[in-house]
Amino acid sequence: MVDDDGNLFVADFSNHRVQRIAASDGAVTTVAGGLGRGATATQLDEPVGLAVDGAGNLLLPMRRTTEFRSSHPAAVMQ
Repeated sequence: MVDDDGNLFVADFSNHRVQRIAASDGAVTTVAGGLGRGATATQLDEPVGLAVDGAGNLLLPMRRTTEFRSSHPAAVMQ
């Protein structure tokens, strides 16, 4: 998914994270997950896609559950 600023967001299924690749310099930042599979607020369980709601929040569906996580793309999920 690409935001209005041209940043690319990638759901990294195997590493349980979402990364942002900056349009300006190619810098890669983990914006959600990255702590291994889990169910705590900062962990993801095999994200399978990305969507954005009307407020600009990332919606992150998980493969094994009916759960969606939400994070604003400008911030790192904590």
